Amino acid sequence: QTLTDRYAELQNQAQAFKDSVSSYDTAVEALKTLEQGTEEYSTALTKANDEAKKLIETYGLFDKYTMKDGLIKIDE
Repeated sequence: QTLTDRYAELQNQAQAFKDSVSSYDTAVEALKTLEQGTEEYSTALTKANDEAKKLIETYGLFDKYTMKDGLIKIDE
């Protein structure tokens, strides 16, 4: 594998990570606009937790999260 190919691969991996973090952040931000206990909140909470699980499993963040009010929070 050439250095150029490896560099492109690393760029793609970094972009995938940034996209995953952005999806999680967007899902968490959506919760802030909803009333806890509603069906919409529950749906948004599930989406945020699904995004968190993807990050945890894909990037091995098993010791980098906490749970608060049912939300998986990725520790920064």
